[in-house]
Amino acid sequence: MAFDWIREHMARWDAAKQAIIAGAPAGVFDARYAAQPEGAPLSGEWWRVEDGGRAVAFGWLDAVWGDAEILLAVHPEEQERGVGAFVLDRLADEAAARGLNYIYNVVRPSHPDGQSLTRWLEARGFALQPDGRLTRRAKAPDATSKPGRIGWIDLTVPAADAARDFYAAVAGWTAEPQSMGGYDDYVMRPSGGGDPVAGVCHARGPNAEMPAQWMIYIVVDDLKAALARVEAHGGEVLQAPGEKRPMAVIRDPAGAVCALWGG
Repeated sequence: MAFDWIREHMARWDAAKQAIIAGAPAGVFDARYAAQPEGAPLSGEWWRVEDGGRAVAFGWLDAVWGDAEILLAVHPEEQERGVGAFVLDRLADEAAARGLNYIYNVVRPSHPDGQSLTRWLEARGFALQPDGRLTRRAKAPDATSKPGRIGWIDLTVPAADAARDFYAAVAGWTAEPQSMGGYDDYVMRPSGGGDPVAGVCHARGPNAEMPAQWMIYIVVDDLKAALARVEAHGGEVLQAPGEKRPMAVIRDPAGAVCALWGG
């Protein structure tokens, strides 16, 4: 079967969402969805899944501190056809394309069959966290994320919008907004589309202390061990890993700064 994955620019509440989301059993989704008036604007990023021109599911993503909260909603009559797995895979691809680290879902305590949903997510690589979230990496490791490779590059500055415009003019890149909850950072793509080449970020939130330079992220297999070797060989750890950020900023003995990324 072939499903169509359609991004909804400036998504709004409509009859299809009313049928699929508001029509789900009580407790599955936030009850406030059903109270939305027709045409009400919706936050986050939305995608519609169509089968033969008919909406059968929706996917939602919202970036939160470098990770992506996701929501999957499948029409009751379309379940057990692989639609949910299709939505999950596409959302993971969208999160990875935006440079996000993890995707996560929260199974509401009111969900009438929360245990089954939890098992379904765990079977697809999610792990239950102490705070109740189910998380997994946005993208499975591939050749570009092998230890020793440069896995990503970005620029973090106070005036990210100006930097975005500068590189759009100089390099011909196009900018794709990435919601950070209250403001947008940017994923930069080559002219004409294609895989992302870099990120341009505001020096805010978890990036507030990042130096204003193009930062390469070197993939390591064991971040804790790599940081121990940094100090043993005369380097300095400038920013230690956070609870949800498996990366650290280091300075080498020559004074050059980069980031290490790993497990």
